[in-house]
Amino acid sequence: MPNHHLLNPLIKIGQLAVENNRAFYATGYVLMFAGVALVVSFVVLLIIDLHQSRRANQPVEKSLPVQAFGQGSQHNFDWYFEGQSRVNVSSIDDICAWLRECDYIHDRVLFMKQDFWQHPLTFEQLRKGDCEDHALWAWRKLKEVGVPAQFIVGYTQPAGYHAWVVFRLGDGHYLLETTNKSGLMIYPLVQTKRYYKPEVGIDHQLRMYRYSRKS
Repeated sequence: MPNHHLLNPLIKIGQLAVENNRAFYATGYVLMFAGVALVVSFVVLLIIDLHQSRRANQPVEKSLPVQAFGQGSQHNFDWYFEGQSRVNVSSIDDICAWLRECDYIHDRVLFMKQDFWQHPLTFEQLRKGDCEDHALWAWRKLKEVGVPAQFIVGYTQPAGYHAWVVFRLGDGHYLLETTNKSGLMIYPLVQTKRYYKPEVGIDHQLRMYRYSRKS
């Protein structure tokens, strides 16, 4: 006959081991499901953020007063296409090469005004001006060479208020930094979104756009 006094402790140890194993597996399952829930939550938040990022900086066509582009914007935009340009260009490279030979000078120095937008033909004569003058001239010349483009006003980091051009070539969109006198002037648009924050824009069909910015 087995000695029950000796078996009882062994039975209790076995029962405790089973209970501990059950508790261990239960804890493991709880942690596993918690981990899965955390991963799912992270993926959902990532998808939402990606969706919001795609919506950020997306233009909405909207009729705007010309003054929405800046204090110096005093003319309808078809005015910047009036007259005959004396600068012959046949490519984007020609446009960039001509702009590199122009001087960047603030309106306060050149015109004794806070903000003054030159006509592109005036800019051709002076070959001096600030960001709007460079960008407006490039925007007009891109139309001449058949490249769809927008003249854009917004903010850059860390410079602040600025004007630039965005154009489409093939399936790609590019930013033309018209005031850059050394180094690159053209960048893939996707690489510039961290530093260039558009506010308003206008294309060659004179359709105006308001850009929404992610806060």
